Amino acid sequence: MATQRVTEEDQTEARLMVARDEVRRYKKRLETTEGCTREVVKELIRQKKRSQAVVALRKLKCIEEGVRLCEEQLLKLEQTVLQAGGQSRNREVFEAMEAGTELLQRINARVSVEDVRRLMEDTETADAYQQELNSVLIGPNTTDETLLQELIALSPQHTTTSPALAKQHVLPA
Repeated sequence: MATQRVTEEDQTEARLMVARDEVRRYKKRLETTEGCTREVVKELIRQKKRSQAVVALRKLKCIEEGVRLCEEQLLKLEQTVLQAGGQSRNREVFEAMEAGTELLQRINARVSVEDVRRLMEDTETADAYQQELNSVLIGPNTTDETLLQELIALSPQHTTTSPALAKQHVLPA
């Protein structure tokens, strides 16, 4: 099992995520307090306690501002976490590209263009030689039609060499 090093970037990203989670929890507490304070304001208005309702309403506005600030902080933290993750992936891609380039350089050091040309020439020579052997073995004027007729003639089920029978027996290409 390969052990992975925890880099400073990983630690920083983890701290960002912890901070984001803390802001989420704080925002949730503020939203709960906001709901309760809103109910208190409504109740104070029903009871005609205007001065207390005004104080509770000011408190509600402060809580709403806190929720808004939390949302802004969350957005900034999310963007930072995403950017850090993207930069980390970019670094990994860059390192993979570097490794690939090094591998290609090592391969290219072992195989030269001249070696490839020589191999291609050897392959062409071998192919030409094989074609020459085939033409000697088969004969210069042999066609698929004549080979098919010979095959039918050699067949143990051969009863007739009619052209209709020859067309029924097609050799694979």
